[in-house]
Amino acid sequence: MSVEAIFREPGSYALVTEFAEGGSLWDLMGGEMPDEDRLALDEATVQAIAGQMIDGLAALHDNEIVHRDIKPQNVLLCDDVWKIADFGISKRMNNPVTGYTFQGAHTAPWAPPEQIQGAAAHPSADIYAWGRVVVFLLTGGTAVDAVADAPGAWRELLTACTSVVPEQRPEASAVQGSLGG
Repeated sequence: MSVEAIFREPGSYALVTEFAEGGSLWDLMGGEMPDEDRLALDEATVQAIAGQMIDGLAALHDNEIVHRDIKPQNVLLCDDVWKIADFGISKRMNNPVTGYTFQGAHTAPWAPPEQIQGAAAHPSADIYAWGRVVVFLLTGGTAVDAVADAPGAWRELLTACTSVVPEQRPEASAVQGSLGG
């Protein structure tokens, strides 16, 4: 998302970004519905959305930023492009934080197990969340085991992305390659 203005005050700051006239992925999937399964999107639509999301994550990771809160509500449609928003709990990888600021900050069911336990920010956390969001788009389900319901062509990639072992998750560039990006 393009930044239109930055406001800084002692101890806090705010970013004003472009307006997301198209809503969020959550809206697209029926965001007003309670936490129940939704209808899946077609694979071509998911391919386009997933590609735009992973391109955004690759750019963040290349700039040593971990978003830490990838979820359908934080992916917004702007000028026909799906963009990542809400950097409220993001971290710079090269600027470690001491102590437990935002320990356990996450949004279930999208966050990886290690983030829920308060682990340091790492790009693999965003890959896990990306995988969970893509599974949601493909299946309409949010259960941890919903990856088993993903179409066969997606299952291997999404299983790797949603591994409970962070070191087994691919990097964003590898995911881009798997998507043909």
